[in-house]
Amino acid sequence: MNAAPSKGEQGMSEPEKTEAKPAAGKKPGMVMLVVVGALAVGGGVGTPLLISKLSGEEAEAAAHPRVTKIAGIEMPEPGSKTTFIDFEEVVVNLNESRFNRYLKVGFSLQIASTQKSAIETLITQKQVVLKNWLISHIADKSLEDVGSKMGHNRLRREIHDQFNLVLFDDGVERVQDVLFKEFNIQ
Repeated sequence: MNAAPSKGEQGMSEPEKTEAKPAAGKKPGMVMLVVVGALAVGGGVGTPLLISKLSGEEAEAAAHPRVTKIAGIEMPEPGSKTTFIDFEEVVVNLNESRFNRYLKVGFSLQIASTQKSAIETLITQKQVVLKNWLISHIADKSLEDVGSKMGHNRLRREIHDQFNLVLFDDGVERVQDVLFKEFNIQ
């Protein structure tokens, strides 16, 4: 009889133990499920509200752009769309000792569309200075300096940097890129 009661006691204590373990395991799992569900619902509701608020701020910023004055000209903040301004074509003798070679170059400046009229005005005001620098700069170059792809890219960077320096005294680079339309060496 001693053996039977101990089996019964063991049989009764095992179901109690197995029921206690899953119950303890289900509560933390249930809490995690509720927390994750609440975060998902909150994110689903909050995200569209946040996006609409940000879009409203962007629309208001576009309607009332900030303006900076450069050389007495109002310069609006740049937008995401770009446009191009053609610069006057230049013909320059290259620095070659044996041959008389020249470079005919035409290019466009890539800028923000919102700033086009202000930058065109600045270019018109400073065109003599810009063209003088361009002629002097290219005249110091040899065929070897400008004849390769690396030479083209270096010249584009140099024009980009100098035009930004001359046009904008606040240090902000508003000319985004210089793109050659014509590049003829004779």
